[in-house]
Order: sequence, then structure tokens, then C-alpha cells
Amino acid sequence: MGREEDMKSSLDLYREIRRPEETGRYEPFDLPEAPGPRPPRRPSTLSRVLFILACVIVGVAGLALGGFAGAPSMVERAALKAVARIESRLGVQLSASAVEWTWDGKVRARDVVVKAGDAVLATARAIEIDATVALLDRHVRVDAIRVLDPELAVVRGADGQTNFHPILEALRKGQGSGPATDRLPGGVTLEAHWPTLAMTNARVLVAPGVTHLPFGLTVPPEVTFEGGTITLTPDPSGTDAQPWRERAMRLDTRFASTSLDPGQSLRVAVEGTLGGDVTRIEVGPERPVRFWLGTRVVGVGGVALTPEQVELGPLQLSVPLGKDRGTGQVAAAATVERVVIRPGPMAVYDAVRASAAEAHAGVSPGLVKRIEQVLLALDEVRLEGPVLAAAIGADGTHGFEDLVPAVNALGEAPLPTMEAARDDALVNTMTEASLRASEKLLAKKATVARPAAAPTAPLPVRVTKKLETIDALAHRIVPKLVRALAPIVMKRLVVADGELSLEVAGQSMTVTGLALDLGLREGRREVTLKATDAAGLGPVEATATLDDKRLDLTVKLRELPLRLVPKLADLAHLRGPGDARTATRQGRIEGLDLHLTTDLQGDAFEAAFAGRLRDGIFHYAAIAGDPLVDLDIEARGNLRWSSNDAHLSLTDLVLASRGVQITGALDISEGRRAPKLNLRLDLPETPLQQVIDAIPRGFAPLLEGLRMEGTLRWPFSVQLDTADPARIQIDSAPVGRSIRVLSLGQRVDFATLRSSHSYVTRLADGSPGTRLVGPMTGSWVPLSEITPYLPLALTTTEDGTFYSNDGISTHAMKESLVTNLDRGAFVRGASTITQQLVKNLYFGGDKTISRKLQEVFLAWQVAQQLSKDEVMALYLNTIEFGPGIYGIGDASWHWFGKRPIDLDLTEAIFLASIIPGPRRYYSFFEQGAVTPRWKGYLEALLKVMVDRKKITPDELLAAAPYEPLFRGHGGGYHDKPPVDFDAIPERAEDDIDPR
Repeated sequence: MGREEDMKSSLDLYREIRRPEETGRYEPFDLPEAPGPRPPRRPSTLSRVLFILACVIVGVAGLALGGFAGAPSMVERAALKAVARIESRLGVQLSASAVEWTWDGKVRARDVVVKAGDAVLATARAIEIDATVALLDRHVRVDAIRVLDPELAVVRGADGQTNFHPILEALRKGQGSGPATDRLPGGVTLEAHWPTLAMTNARVLVAPGVTHLPFGLTVPPEVTFEGGTITLTPDPSGTDAQPWRERAMRLDTRFASTSLDPGQSLRVAVEGTLGGDVTRIEVGPERPVRFWLGTRVVGVGGVALTPEQVELGPLQLSVPLGKDRGTGQVAAAATVERVVIRPGPMAVYDAVRASAAEAHAGVSPGLVKRIEQVLLALDEVRLEGPVLAAAIGADGTHGFEDLVPAVNALGEAPLPTMEAARDDALVNTMTEASLRASEKLLAKKATVARPAAAPTAPLPVRVTKKLETIDALAHRIVPKLVRALAPIVMKRLVVADGELSLEVAGQSMTVTGLALDLGLREGRREVTLKATDAAGLGPVEATATLDDKRLDLTVKLRELPLRLVPKLADLAHLRGPGDARTATRQGRIEGLDLHLTTDLQGDAFEAAFAGRLRDGIFHYAAIAGDPLVDLDIEARGNLRWSSNDAHLSLTDLVLASRGVQITGALDISEGRRAPKLNLRLDLPETPLQQVIDAIPRGFAPLLEGLRMEGTLRWPFSVQLDTADPARIQIDSAPVGRSIRVLSLGQRVDFATLRSSHSYVTRLADGSPGTRLVGPMTGSWVPLSEITPYLPLALTTTEDGTFYSNDGISTHAMKESLVTNLDRGAFVRGASTITQQLVKNLYFGGDKTISRKLQEVFLAWQVAQQLSKDEVMALYLNTIEFGPGIYGIGDASWHWFGKRPIDLDLTEAIFLASIIPGPRRYYSFFEQGAVTPRWKGYLEALLKVMVDRKKITPDELLAAAPYEPLFRGHGGGYHDKPPVDFDAIPERAEDDIDPR
């Protein structure tokens, strides 16, 4: 048979193989070239065919043509018999149009054809052999074989075997552990030496017989490889004495172009033995070859296959493409430098087929199900150097819904918003009503009718509602975490040195040095995540373990800048009065360590936490008017929650700031009915100046520069039954040693109170003003020139313990707290006369916890440094008695046209009665008389004075009919008076000193 006829048969076979139905569908990725392709790992049909071809050529060229290197008659006869034996052994027919040889062992065969039956397996324009001939010893050794312009046609049948399979099986069966030489007919011996084999300008046609692979990948029905260079090299570590079926070999090929990627080269390398399995296959295209994955394109830059694993890389995943599936340049949504998959490809393929057949009984699964089947079949997947950019919207949608379900698909409800989460804090359980009332008092009061205040819920209901908010959050967030881990079906997934750019609900973050290890281990889903840096957080570490009963979650952060979590800053008021992002730029949480253990529904959880807030800013109008800056607070503790009985406990609490440490615990029980609260705080004995230095800047601005000596220990506890707040138990027993005030700072000087002191007032129209008070001022009225009834009235209406207290009254504070908690509003104050004086002189109308605590401290100091008469005189000359009416001198003249010394008992008790609301009660003057309600109130106050022996019964009778007469009888009303303007202030008899 001539070469032309042989080539014609080869071309006919080529034409019989089915053409691709979509010519443009398999164009390659047009992406930047990767630095060195990474090989895959699955032994492909092409690799096996190339290896078989090499074996055939070695057998044919080495055994069939080696005999030509001798005497014409002897060697030629031996060669013909050797060819016949090879044809019989392998089941093929070998032919050549001509064979030329020389005495020095060079052989050239032209137009070589290898056939199996009527099918042409391979052709070559020429085969050149270099051999060493020992003519006298009748011995031949083949050194090198060169094949010029070979062509191969590899066809995979329906049974999964290729047309080269019979040859391979014959080689495996016919070559065992035989002698080192092979004796040919005619007495010629062929040395068992492994020659080098080189093919040039090779052309290979492969019909894979399968178009669909796992993950939804597709391949064309035929693939061609052009312009190939093929080299077969034995492993240099082997010896010629080793049986050739056991000798390791490496086949290296490089094709100038393939139909998978026209115009681009492809490198293929195969390692293995003829008698055994292929041990490694490497495929490296010049640029990534792409396959379709649903509506996306996967670019594969290299593949390496071994029986144990698959290596892919670099990989590129495109963004979703339109229906037209354009073949131009496409954008990458993710890239991976290298992927290592275990076990090997055949084990995965068999497992997926078995799973699909068992689960679907012939029904073709969807893409997501096919992916899940593959993942279940894998022992381990390792991703090296992945880069991913993703955005998750507030509704849980993202850009990978075609591959991974939306986030909301993992749960029935979205994660709670920060507005809803705001209700979960218990910080204001005790003081919520008071703070809300303080904010109301800061607003400008109306001068017309006021609507009636909405009734507040009872205290047990308000506290229970807070606990229900915590319960609702736990029942939403914990199942979310559980459902997020539930889809883990892989035995193990490892991510090394990854980079993630993530945008969640408009907030962006970048994670570098990402390391992830997740999978199924002994029935548990385990996840470990580490990162070198996550959006400026520094190192990050998180672990999660989920079994059929519990979820364990641990998060560790070296640093969390608050600017990255503006919603958290807003929830915790960690922001300034302006732009929250600007205010929190410097604040951060350091050393965050959180461990959460919970059941799968969120019914019960335990959380151990530790962290440090550095350079923080805290701004909450009811706490302090100015932002608290430079916060440095460490906190740790254990939080437990049980939904069944609504029991919340906080144990082992430690708060520390600048060397000051406070321990404590909180327990709230019976949360479903009437919660019982037990709070304990303890400050161990600490230098007092250290405590002062730990106060955040901005909390006590009036006391900046305060210097004290001595030590302070302060145990404090509160027990509250919300069903009976009147029985609240407050144990506060501060113990000081050698306490002495060295300096009140530069803003407070009590010496000026004995001369002249300026303070802020409000003019009649509400605008701010300034007024001087003190014995050195012209408006000063000494206590000796004020009716003695007025101090007696004030110690009845304002401060029953004035002459016995040290500037403050803990009893009044307790009763005020009970009333305000019970009413759910700021309806009752607790200021002593000394505190009211301090408030007027230094704080104005500011109503914050910061002001209250500064007020208490300064009132204590005023009581230490001024006499009671000095305090009473300052108070009467300072306080407001009406719009713009300050001091008893102006008040007595404005209301009654009298000097303070001339005021009678009724007038004195009236002026004392209007101090809680002088602008509100000024309507009496405008009306010209008090109302019957107020007249009865004045009479009641006078009777209390009698009971307290401040006045005699005769003085009470003389004061009748208890109706003060105003100067000029008032100007009369021009407008309708405010509704309920004459409501009597909240009072209780136990506010008054029974002595």
C-alpha cells in the first residue's frame, strides 16, 4: 500500500468524526497571560493516546527496524520476521514505501503507515533511526528515533475505550520481566536499551466521545492538534536491566495550535510506564482555554493529573454573559493561581456518576445539584492565591446567584437592621424614663395649651419588652449563622493567600492574606478563617463548628477601626455631634475576642467577650452635652441568655480604664412576667486621683484640673423587683481614706461666692443673659433682711434635710428614682437646696447625667466650705421667681411690692411653691390671683409646716384665707392660659425631714 492510499484512509477517518455544532463557542479567554501555566491532574484521553503512540513507535521502530543495521541478507530477513511478529503481537499492520539503511546503523523508512484492520491509526512521512551495530556479534542497539510529520487519529468509543486500547493491552500482556535482550529470528539480538524518541510537525485528531463534563463544563466533539513536537525520554534513574513495562518514562509534547484555541500553542507532558498506569499528565496552553459553566466562561491556564489529585491553574471565572455568548474579550469575576483537588479525576468521575444514578434515576440534575454531587465526591480542594470581588445587597442578592443561592435563601428573614438592633441594649433599663424626660426638658417649652402626656407602660412591661428584643434578635441571627454553615457539603476546602473585595449594603472592605479551612469532620461542619489584614483590621481569625445540636463561633481581631462600622458606632453612640464617619475616624477596638456557644434556634446562648476601646468618642445627649473623647476602656465578661425563662446574666464583668478597675455582675430573672434585676459593681480601694484621671474627657468639663488625695473603695448594688419598685434596695457604701480636695481646677472658685460671681440666666423673652450675685453686688439681700418665713417655707417645699445634710440627700435620690421608674417619666426631682444653687450658678438648664454627677460633687464641696446661712442667702439671691425675675429682692417687689423682710407667711409659702416652675406659674400673676387648686395646695403646705413645728397653729390661722394678693392685682389674661398650668408638683411627705 502506497503513502497516498494510506493518507487517504487517514483523511477518510478524519472526515467521519463528527464536527462541532457551534464553531465559535469554544474560543479561548482573551485575558492577560498568566506567568507559566499550571498543569491539571486528570489523565485525559488525549494523554493516553499520545503515550500509546509513543509506545507503538518505540516498538515498531526499535524492534522492527533495528534488524536493518547488519548484513543485507541476515539482518533484512531477521527484520522482516521481527515485523511479522510485532504485527501478530499487537494486531496491527505496518507498511512503508521504502526503507534505506547504512552499514553504520542509520535507517530511514518513508511513508510509514500503522493500521488496525481497515482503520488507519497513524502515518508518518519518515522515520529515522540511529543504531549501534556489532556485526560480528550479530547485536543491535537502538540509540535514537526521529519521526517526521506523523499523523494520528484517536477515537473514543461508546464503551469508553479508544481505538488504541487493543495495542496498549497487547503491549502490557506481552512484556513482562524478561531478559535484558530480545533475540530475533536469524540469530540477531536486540539490546534492551531505551532510545530517545523525537517527533516533529505532528498532527493529532481526537474524538473524545463525550461533550459534557462535571460542573456543567462542555467540550467540542472533536479536537485537533497541529505542529507538534513530541519527545519520549526514559527516566534516567532506571537501568536497561529493568523490564521495559516497569521503566518510568516521560512524554513531552508541544503543539503550535489546537482547535480549542486556534493560533495558540499547547504543551502536554505525560509520565508513567507502558505496563502500568499513567502517573502524571500535564497540560499547559499558551493562554487559558475556556469552557462554558452555565452562563459563565471558565478559563483554564493549565492542568496536571495524577491518580491521586488534579491540579488546575491559573483559573479565571468570567462574569455572566448574555444569551448570544459572545466570543470576544470577557471580564473576570474571580481568579485562582492554582487549584489542587483530591482524589484523582477517575475516582471523582465514578463517584459523581454513581451518585447521579442513585439520586435521580435517570433524571438529569440541575447545575447546582451537579456541583453538589462533585463536591461530595471530593476529599479536599485547595485554592492558592484566589482573588474575588463581590457585592451583597441589603436584600441578600449578589453577583453569583447562578452558582450560589442568594444570601436570603439561607434564611426566612433578612438580618436585623441597626434601627431594630438599637432596642436590644439594656444600658438604659434603669434610667430610660429619666433620660427621655431630660431630653424633653431640653426642648423649648410651649406657652400655649399642652397635650396630655401619653400614658406609659408599667415598669415590668417596659423591661420585658427589652428582653423580648434580645430574644427576637437571637432567634433571627443564630439561625442565620446555622443556615450559612449548613450548605457545607465538602470534606475539606482550603484557601491559601486569598484576596477578597467585598461590598455589603454599600459598605466596602478588602481582605488580604486570606486563609480558609472548612469541611465535614466526624459529623461536624468546621470552618477556620484567618487573614493577614481585613479592611485595615490587622490579623483576623474566626472559627465556627456546627453539629446537630450546637453552634460554636470564635472571632479574634487585633484591631477594628470604628470608621469601618458606622452602624455599630451609631448603635453605641460612638460618634460625634456631626458626621459619624469623621467623629469615629480615630476610634478603634483592640484585641477583640468573642466566643459564642448556642443551640441551633437561639433559645439559649453563652458569649465570652473581651476587648479594648481606644481613642473612642461617645456622644449621647442625655449622658453629657459634649462628646466624651479619648476613651480607653477594657471590658471582658460572660453573657448568658435563656429564652425559656427569659433569664439574662452577665458574670465575671471587668471594666478597666487607665489603671482603674471595676468588677461586677448583672442578673435579670423572671423576664416573662415581672423581671427582677440584681446589679452589683465594686471599685476596690484605689487612689482617688487615679479615679479622677480615668474619667473621660468631656464628661466633667467643669472639674478639669481637679486634684484630690486619698483612696476610695466603693461597693454598689441594686436589687429591683419591677413589680414593686418602691421596695428597691440600693446599697452604696463608699469608703474613703484621708480624702482631701487639693484643687477644684481653674473653673471653680468658691471664694468668688463671698464677693461676686456671674452666672447665666434667661431673660423674660427666653434669650440668654448674665447676672452678678454675691455680697459685693448691689442687688444682694442679706439673710437678715429676708423674712424668716421664707427659709422655713423652702425647707418644707424644696429640701427638708437642708440643715442636716452635707449638700446631698441619698434618701431623696432613691425616692426620686423609684417614682420616675414607676411612672416612666421624669416627674420628680431629687435636688437639695445646695444642689439647686450649684445648678443655677454653674450649669444653667443643662440636664444630663454628667451635669448631675458634677452637681452632686460640687454641692458636697459647697456644704464643706460655706455655712448653711451662706448657702441659703446665695440660694435666695440666685434662683428665678418668674420670667427674668432673679433673686428675692426683685421677686418680692415684683410680686407683692414689698421688701423681702416684709413678706408675710402666705406670701413666703407662695414664693417657695412656685420655684419648681416659675415661668409656668407666672400665670397666677397675670390672672391676678391663685386658683382654688393652688389655694388648697398652699394651705396643705402650711399644715405640714405646723406638723414639722416650723410655725405655730396660731400662725397658720392668721395666714387664712391663704390667698396672696399680688401687686396691682395682675394685668389679666390676654390669651387662654396653658392647660393645667396650676398642676401641683410631684411631692411626698417622706421628702420632708420628720425631725
